[in-house]
Amino acid sequence: MTDQKKYTTKLADQHVLILGGSSGIGLGLAEAVLEHGARVTIASSNAQRLATAVSQLSSAYPSAASKQFISSHVCDLGDPNTLEANIEALFAATTGTAPLQHVVFTAGEPLATVPLQEMDVGKAQAAGTVRFFAPLLVAKHAARALPATTGSSITLTSGSSGDRPPMANWGLIAAYAAGLFGMVRGLAVDLRPRRVNVVAPGAVETPLWATSFGERHEAMAKSIGEGLLTGEVGQVEQVVEAYLWCLKDRFVTGEVVRTNGGALIA
Repeated sequence: MTDQKKYTTKLADQHVLILGGSSGIGLGLAEAVLEHGARVTIASSNAQRLATAVSQLSSAYPSAASKQFISSHVCDLGDPNTLEANIEALFAATTGTAPLQHVVFTAGEPLATVPLQEMDVGKAQAAGTVRFFAPLLVAKHAARALPATTGSSITLTSGSSGDRPPMANWGLIAAYAAGLFGMVRGLAVDLRPRRVNVVAPGAVETPLWATSFGERHEAMAKSIGEGLLTGEVGQVEQVVEAYLWCLKDRFVTGEVVRTNGGALIA
């Protein structure tokens, strides 16, 4: 007699597309969904990083690789002139392999910490291309690709700065982060019964952290971590649990899921 498996198989054989899946939280989530028996397609603007990530995933999960459950696609989200065409091509390529059930947006770029005195419309729009407009267009095309059931989900990524900007010159970042909170609530209504949520991580150690803060990133991590209730900044393998919840719980939609070490009450 064998044990029942009601919870750990919820994602088995499903297809998850992760934009930003070549590193950081996206790559960690790719590992997690493979461990849950799902098929994963990772997308990134950098072909070399994608190849490295696919190799890493295939080495760590040879059974998934043998079933051809790991694939990738290059998709540049940084140019507003080609943004929608690139997203459309991504969905065409991804759904060509297997039907999609879940789309997760974790793509990011170095933080646009622009002093107010240096701000102009061009800089504001450039800062929002990947962080705000790309997720909106991804949701638009995901709605066409996903079945109209609660088993389908779209999960976006914001940040704790949408609740409380942590330092000077983060006004623009905070605006887009908070804007995603409102966007998700609207999309959850418009795309129902498909589920739409957003995860808002706090300070998490990722390659993007090092890119954004350079040689200061270790000191920043220590300083910020000491001010959190957990006493340390987050790790990728911790915060991916929030994304897994959004994928697996067919009763959660329109929510901002926060995982930030108690940053909002510290």
